[in-house]
Amino acid sequence: MKWRQLPIVSVVFLFLSPACGPVTSELETESEANTSGQVRQYSMTMPATVTSLPRVDQEVATPVHTIQANQLGDDFFKATVNLGLDDKDYFIVASRLFAVDADMNQPSNVLHHALVAEMPSTKTLKTSASPVSKKSNNSSIGYGGLVGLMVMGTSVLQTPAGTGLKIRGNMDLTFNIHLNVAMGSATTLPKKVSVHVQFMFAPSVKHLAYFSGGVDPLWLLKPETMKIPANSVTTRGYTHDPFGVLPSDSKSLDLIGVLYHMHNLGSAGQISQVRSGASYTLNSDNSFSYANQYVHYFPSPVTLQKGKDKLFAQCTWTNTAERQPFVYGVQMPVKDVFWGESSTDEMCMWMLVFVEKGNAGLPAPKPKSGH
Repeated sequence: MKWRQLPIVSVVFLFLSPACGPVTSELETESEANTSGQVRQYSMTMPATVTSLPRVDQEVATPVHTIQANQLGDDFFKATVNLGLDDKDYFIVASRLFAVDADMNQPSNVLHHALVAEMPSTKTLKTSASPVSKKSNNSSIGYGGLVGLMVMGTSVLQTPAGTGLKIRGNMDLTFNIHLNVAMGSATTLPKKVSVHVQFMFAPSVKHLAYFSGGVDPLWLLKPETMKIPANSVTTRGYTHDPFGVLPSDSKSLDLIGVLYHMHNLGSAGQISQVRSGASYTLNSDNSFSYANQYVHYFPSPVTLQKGKDKLFAQCTWTNTAERQPFVYGVQMPVKDVFWGESSTDEMCMWMLVFVEKGNAGLPAPKPKSGH
């Protein structure tokens, strides 16, 4: 593989999480043997993109929200709901997010995106028996430990066979919801919605998965610093240290997939491994579609080493007349666009899937009799 010098570019932002996509390779960890002398394995073989779970082990929903769309058709709300399970570890292998029209009691397509993160509840933090600290098992910058994600094209997230996301059963789940109701006619739009998340668990896993990420504070404080001029093709990127975000103490992690997130103007995404000032491209999506966002799983894992490797991610936007979004049936004019959460603004996110090799989510073995 050929390394290239890393160009100096503007700072952008990273966000992590997994979803569905076809992968066929079988992975082996490095120098980790089990008791039989066999090398531990986890599989990256993933099913095709799906819209439902084979089995629902737990489902929680936000309180009903009354839609109050602004002039651009966007509405935002947050909610916190307890997972409602016993005070013990559970291993999430799949999750699904969807909105429900509260009046019609049927699914609704008004979600622009939805994020569900685990946060220790007040009850959990006060339970001395709970091995939980204020830092969640899968913490990330800005959103806590991500356990559910919905973007256009992806509503079900899965981890590779043999892996799972650890969560405590009495955690609070924080929902961060963006509704886009500037579609269809007024008579077809719901007036009230709730957002549901479903989980499928495994009794144990061989390796822990992590979904994590962050955002450049400069863009949040000064959105104009991410300027996409009218009638231009613009690319911006930044360098990120995943070991500064993930809660793992491991000296190496496997990066196994990436999902790019932009809005209507997004046209390409790329992520590279950076070491000693040089970079190697891991994945490029040159036909990004806002309507069909999904995880690109790598043919084989990319092992990142703490203190040696970072990630360089970049977004490309095509800000031309034909790519402008529609609001209430009217296409918007070309203009300069900046960072923002509205459907007529732009974003630059990468949602990544990590696996911590050899970190088995298995219960501690019971001591043998007489020991």
